Amino acid sequence: MNGKLNKNKVVIGMSGGVDSSVAAHILKEKGYDVTGVYLNLWETIDGGRFRHSAKENERDARDVCEKLGIDFISKNHEESFKNEVVEYFINEYLSGRTPNPCVQCNKTIKFKYLMEAADDVGAYYMATGHYVKVAKDETSGRYYVKRTKNDKDQSYMFYTLSQECISRLLMPLGDIRDKNDVRRRAVEIGLNIADKKDSQEICFIQDNDYGGFLERNVKNKIEPGKFIDEKGNILGRHNGIPFYTIGQRKGLGIALGKPMYVKEINIDNNNIMLTDNSSLYTRRLVAEKVNSVKYKRIPEDRVF
Repeated sequence: MNGKLNKNKVVIGMSGGVDSSVAAHILKEKGYDVTGVYLNLWETIDGGRFRHSAKENERDARDVCEKLGIDFISKNHEESFKNEVVEYFINEYLSGRTPNPCVQCNKTIKFKYLMEAADDVGAYYMATGHYVKVAKDETSGRYYVKRTKNDKDQSYMFYTLSQECISRLLMPLGDIRDKNDVRRRAVEIGLNIADKKDSQEICFIQDNDYGGFLERNVKNKIEPGKFIDEKGNILGRHNGIPFYTIGQRKGLGIALGKPMYVKEINIDNNNIMLTDNSSLYTRRLVAEKVNSVKYKRIPEDRVF
């Protein structure tokens, strides 16, 4: 399929915000044939009101594309987003783990459907308004993402992407060091969204209230349990495993005369082990779903 795609054409994920809008402008200025793609993933259905609704964001993205003179496509993938990202988020917390929904979304939703849109319009490249850089390792011939010098660097969010995906990425904001520079560019080209506030951390959770979201969606699956120490002594009661993460200190709701941290979460007996700072650390970990990105196989003599 790639042999039939046009390397002068690029689709860019448009969020209706300033970053993706300026990224689209930069690509057009470089001579690319640009198509803006808005992915409708989550409407305001969690109660209350988000900073910007999906309809508002779609309208802003459409207006920007019209202002820049580029094509605009809107795709609805709410059901897929709910199944792949929201359910993942809930299940990870219920399992005593801390999810990263943005990473999950990039792999299973955002770039999956951006690639689909690119193929549909015959575009080789995909782009977004993320602050990352794409590079190619000359030894292995593999593509990878690398950090930027911007404080908003987002390279860690791309670690799950495939070689096919990364090789087709253009990231126009990778060399921009300051978000204020992006806003200045938006003003210079006359975009109405130049002063639009940044999106919230997790798009489907109002005011970043994780606990409230979980209570509204899986309250019947959350049970209080015991806080214990490393010897199994009961220290108090917790409100339910999904409200705690490994390493957490604040918000435990228990006073023990010294700072205590979550060391282990046991979903089998619903206990949460607390410890002081001295025994919190470990020398090893078990990693799963590893994507070496830069290496076809991780070198045996490589220490990470």
